[in-house]
Amino acid sequence: MGKSSHIQGIKGIKFSQQLRGVNLEQVLIVAIDAAKLHQKALICNYFGDVIERPFFFSVSTSGMQQLRKKLIKPVLQFRRNAYSLALRPLDITMKTL
Repeated sequence: MGKSSHIQGIKGIKFSQQLRGVNLEQVLIVAIDAAKLHQKALICNYFGDVIERPFFFSVSTSGMQQLRKKLIKPVLQFRRNAYSLALRPLDITMKTL
């Protein structure tokens, strides 16, 4: 069959392996826009339905507690399991065409 490939490379292969066989109704995604002082996050399901609208939190003990507090309700409500967390910083070098 040859070398397996994925559109997102090795990271995409690893992420796909984690999701194979998982009930996608139980996948919870926390999208975080990492910044220097105040991160912005939203919580959605695998299909893109927003569960928690975008909110800001800081990189501090109180900010992490706020993020945890926002996660508890959907995790308990939908009995979701944590599989992975991916952060992608905003690319400030992008140029407007």
